[in-house]
Amino acid sequence: MNSKLTQAHGSNSTDEKAIRTIHHRMMEAWNAGDAAAFIEPFRDDADFVAFEGTNLKGRAEMLSFHQRIFDTVVKGVAYGR
Repeated sequence: MNSKLTQAHGSNSTDEKAIRTIHHRMMEAWNAGDAAAFIEPFRDDADFVAFEGTNLKGRAEMLSFHQRIFDTVVKGVAYGR
C-alpha cells in the first residue's frame, strides 16, 4: 500500500484482516455450493446485484437465487483457485 495513503487514511490491520476473513469464507461457501454460508455476512435488508445483473433484495431472495445457481449453472465452478 502507498505509504502516503496509509498515513493519510490510517491503516487498521484488524479491520483488513476481518474483511479478508469474510471474503475467504464467502469463497469457501461458493466452492462448497453453500448458499446459506455465502450470504451469511449480509444484513437482512441487503440489496445485492448478482454477477449477471439480477437485483436481489433481502436475504431470502439472495438465499433462493444462490442455492439455485449453486445447484445448476455454477455447480462445481471453483472461485479463487
